[in-house]
Amino acid sequence: MSALPFTGETTELLQALIRNGCVNDGTPDSGGERRNADLLATYLEGAGLDVERFTARSDRTSIVARIQGSDPDAPKLCLMGHTDVGPDIVDTIRVFDVYRGESLGAGKKSVAFLVLMQDTQRTLTDAEIDAAMGRLFDTLRDGFKATPR
Repeated sequence: MSALPFTGETTELLQALIRNGCVNDGTPDSGGERRNADLLATYLEGAGLDVERFTARSDRTSIVARIQGSDPDAPKLCLMGHTDVGPDIVDTIRVFDVYRGESLGAGKKSVAFLVLMQDTQRTLTDAEIDAAMGRLFDTLRDGFKATPR
């Protein structure tokens, strides 16, 4: 099976966020999240949301957007995400299999990914690979309610 074509507004936004290259190498001034904060603020403001910006250090901007709920007595909900990434070691992510079946439950599917990681200058450590896979699983869980099988 060939890779599935992912297109649309969400994919384009994700691609733009990745292209911004906001890489956090662990030093206080790395990350450059301002680029992604600006992109996300423009996107959210275009949807009619008020966006607040917070800058702890130069070029390390975070944003908060609030969506008014319909029930003032309902509990508050906070959704958070990082706009920086660790060092760019993920070279390729490709879907190579999608399974839908009764055993998974209604409306669910099993998706298998190929993840290729490399650094052209040195050998990756187990800790770097584990951290990158952890971020990938966090993104899938938080963004798509995915669970590993």
